Parts: sequence; structure tokens; C-alpha cells
Amino acid sequence: MREGDFSQTTGAPALRLIGDVESVSEAERERTRVIRENVTPDAVVRNFLRNEKVAEPMQYIHFQAHAQRKWFPVWFYIDQTKLTVNGVVEDLRGQVATYPSSRDALVNRLAGKDAAFRQSTGKAEALRAKLVRGEITAPTDIDQDVVFAAAVQALPTTVKPKDLETIRKTLLHCLDRAQGADARSSNRRGSIYRAACRLDELLYAKKT
Repeated sequence: MREGDFSQTTGAPALRLIGDVESVSEAERERTRVIRENVTPDAVVRNFLRNEKVAEPMQYIHFQAHAQRKWFPVWFYIDQTKLTVNGVVEDLRGQVATYPSSRDALVNRLAGKDAAFRQSTGKAEALRAKLVRGEITAPTDIDQDVVFAAAVQALPTTVKPKDLETIRKTLLHCLDRAQGADARSSNRRGSIYRAACRLDELLYAKKT
């Protein structure tokens, strides 16, 4: 253990450094990287789309019992807890939920009684077929974002994992364009959130 004093300058208090100073390599910082932000609707979806490890995954699951929206990724966070699905369900049932209907909807999803899958039609159905074939073209405006999110919600289990990861990154850009406070942006976020849930099911539900 080393102890030293920094020289004091006029108007600034002296600081005492106690202990050893060790540099942290870039590789070590990356290995231990976690997200320690407040849990918000955007954070729950965005961390999933970024494939970020979070410090307390159960808090991202508990949050969903206190949010009005009912479509948030959950399997991704369960995978990080290393708990069983039954264990998470029992934990949720023991929560005092701000929105019991949201909590119950989440429990139903975990029990296999509901899913984010929704059949697509029109332009979204045509795009869904392309996504299934691995023909992924990123949308470039908000109208295309709506069609893309609807197509993602209809994806089947046969989509290749590498294509799902490409779609995941693309959906993040859609979310970035849906940050307005107007009703149209809010509705678009809702569609993107549900699309994220469909990706969450396809990527992680079988792992838990």
C-alpha cells in the first residue's frame, strides 16, 4: 500500500491518494463492460438491440410490471440472469405491480400463452418474404420503418441467426428515428418495440 500527497495550489484543497494505482487494459474494460443507466422503456429495448450486458438484468424484467406498454424484450434479460423461466415467473407473481395487466401479460408470454408474432399483410408481407431469404435492405425513412417493423413481427423461426443479428442492428436505426414526442413517433416506437420482442423470442426464448 502506498500513500502520497498532491501539492496544494491556491484555492484548491490538497488531495491524498491512498492505495495502488493500476491501469486497466482496453481488453479488460471491454470484458467487464456493463450498462448502469436508469431503467426506462427506451433502455430496455435499446440495450437488447445493442446486445449489451446489463449490471442487474432482473431490474429490466421487474420494470415491465411497472410500465403501461406491454411489449419489451425479456428473454434476453432472463438469459443474463441464469435463472429458470419458472423462477422468473414466480418472482414476477410476487411483485407489487404498478400495472398488474402488464405483469400478467408478461407472465403469459413466459408461459407460452402469447407471443410478439403478428401476421403481416401487403408491403410488410412482401418485405417479410425477402427478410426470410436473407435479402435485408435497411429502411431509410419513417414510412419504411413502419413496414420494416411489421415485417419483423411476422418473422418465422426459420430465419438464420446471422440474418436476425443484421435485422437487430437495422431495427436500432429505426428506433433512433422514432424519438419524437408526437403521437406518430409514439405509435412507431410501439411497433418497433414489438418487433424487438419478436427478435428476442427468436434469438433467446429457446436458450432459456
